[in-house]
Amino acid sequence: MTADAPSRRLVIAYAGLVFAMVAPVAYVAQRLYGRYRAPGVINPAMIIASTHVAYYWRVAVATWFGVAVAILVARPLAWQARSARAWTIASVLSMALCVALAWLYP
Repeated sequence: MTADAPSRRLVIAYAGLVFAMVAPVAYVAQRLYGRYRAPGVINPAMIIASTHVAYYWRVAVATWFGVAVAILVARPLAWQARSARAWTIASVLSMALCVALAWLYP
């Protein structure tokens, strides 16, 4: 390990940040795909009354996708750690986008 190499804790921190940004976006993308695949008015009571099997699958796929992207991206991000402020803003914006899309398309 060279003198300027990122520490393991920094790599893990970036991996957690990437996961926290990618997993909700992946879930919302799957939900929107399912919504547009079967257009029409969705009854919220039917969503609650369903078995939620599709929900658990979407959560599992979003989690695995977030982990895979975090593994692939964390180390290069830690090597070129530029600005923590930019990553903070990006993570807040991605979460706000997910909340807005989930509110608009339940």
